Amino acid sequence: MKKWIVMALVYAAVACGSTTPRPNGTTEHVASSEASFARYQTFSFGEANPPRAGFEVSQHSLDVQRVLASLVEAGFTARGYKKTIGGSDFIIKLASGTASALPPTDYAEGQPPHGFIGVDVYDAASGREVWQSTAFAEIDLHKIDQDLLRRGVDRMLASVPTRRATEQPDSNLKSGLN
Repeated sequence: MKKWIVMALVYAAVACGSTTPRPNGTTEHVASSEASFARYQTFSFGEANPPRAGFEVSQHSLDVQRVLASLVEAGFTARGYKKTIGGSDFIIKLASGTASALPPTDYAEGQPPHGFIGVDVYDAASGREVWQSTAFAEIDLHKIDQDLLRRGVDRMLASVPTRRATEQPDSNLKSGLN
């Protein structure tokens, strides 16, 4: 438990210490040392989280979040997890935002806007955050770069373990179902 708290504090200090936009395509991952995806089988989506400090919700970020939801759902499904409505093992909360550090007039002077996306996973039973990943990139406020977003989600979810098709839930093994 102490290791998770230390990791979270270090991550928070780094996150709060800089609102400078990151290079295009940067991703970060943090997982609880107590997290074991082996016990998880199902997921659902919860309400969105606010974006990281230095980023704000915009119409563009809301549009990105809709696309992000379908990519994240596909990513977890491809890893063997099943989406449910309520009663899931873990809850996914998304976040997105547009950098607010630079005024719009600076964008015209060669400073491109930056976007933020985040995926946070919470254990449904305890409510504890067990995994998170974020990505930052230069963006075009007039369109969503589907390829950039897809690559970002792929990188973000790379550390999520894949469930094997033969894995049985512990409760089925105990009840004698094979």
